[in-house]
Amino acid sequence: MKFGGVDDCIVIVKENINDNLQKSDDLLVKYEYEKRLIAYFTSKHKILSTDLILFLNDILPSYSLPTFLVQIESLPLNINGKVDYESLPEPSLNAL
Repeated sequence: MKFGGVDDCIVIVKENINDNLQKSDDLLVKYEYEKRLIAYFTSKHKILSTDLILFLNDILPSYSLPTFLVQIESLPLNINGKVDYESLPEPSLNAL
């Protein structure tokens, strides 16, 4: 199945993703020291994360749902044309 408007998508697993986030409230405490799925996607239009999560919730088991959805302009590629994972931006609190 495909969500209308999403051109490309990649999902990665990261640990300790909150190292770079400001820990200003208790919301972040439960996200420390756990593995999290981060979905990076491209689109020509702004897509609301809530719409995408509702769509994914209908087709994926809960353990496969990404914790963060990050819309980016394009997937960063290395000189070989493969995704450059180290160039992907860190998720922000807005991507929760």
